[in-house]
Amino acid sequence: MNEQQFKIWLDALKKVWEERDPNKVGDLCAEKFQWYESPFDKPITKKEQLVKEWQNILKQENIQFSYQITSTKNSMCIAEWNVSFTIVPSKEVIQLAGIFKFLLNKDGDCIEFHQWYNIKEL
Repeated sequence: MNEQQFKIWLDALKKVWEERDPNKVGDLCAEKFQWYESPFDKPITKKEQLVKEWQNILKQENIQFSYQITSTKNSMCIAEWNVSFTIVPSKEVIQLAGIFKFLLNKDGDCIEFHQWYNIKEL
């Protein structure tokens, strides 16, 4: 696995988020995967569950997502990320900053995903 393959996956995630298309998030994962939205929750293991979890992006607009890969090793990537968006209809602006740690299979599909982040209301 090289850094370009991780960039392709992160760019696809960025597109899902910025284009507010939660139905495509399942396409980023292998058939068998574990997706941890929080270190305190059980992992999401079904694409339908993941799509349901991502429905919240439909309540966001003016989404701006960026990332920087900080480390890669074999099939694992660690990336810092930032996103800001406006909540609909309240117009509250939110900023998130966090870390992704994820593993991809040989086809470039996610098999394990973890994230940690902080929230700032602007």
